Amino acid sequence: MNPYISFAEAVKAVFPGEGTRFSLTVVPATPSGVLTPPEVAKQLRCRASQVLAWIKSGELKASNLSKGNRPRYRVTPEDLAAFLKSRQPEPRRKAAKVNRSKPSRF
Repeated sequence: MNPYISFAEAVKAVFPGEGTRFSLTVVPATPSGVLTPPEVAKQLRCRASQVLAWIKSGELKASNLSKGNRPRYRVTPEDLAAFLKSRQPEPRRKAAKVNRSKPSRF
């Protein structure tokens, strides 16, 4: 039994009832259930270099599987779902009404 869940399942767990809001390309995960930066980029429809920038800045959690100089990052579906949740815009607040009547003479 695979201990990892799919990306679609992770999105549904983090964003219940919003499955139609995300039109994501389904990319088969590696056999271990984790995603490489190019696979994440394909899911998010961005460049792999942007995914690597998010990993290096700490915004997107990833594991480095390399023992050498060149990193080999892998991202779990749960970490990707948490990243997406952290990037959701906050709802707009209503602006305070400003009284635009004529100014007083005092």
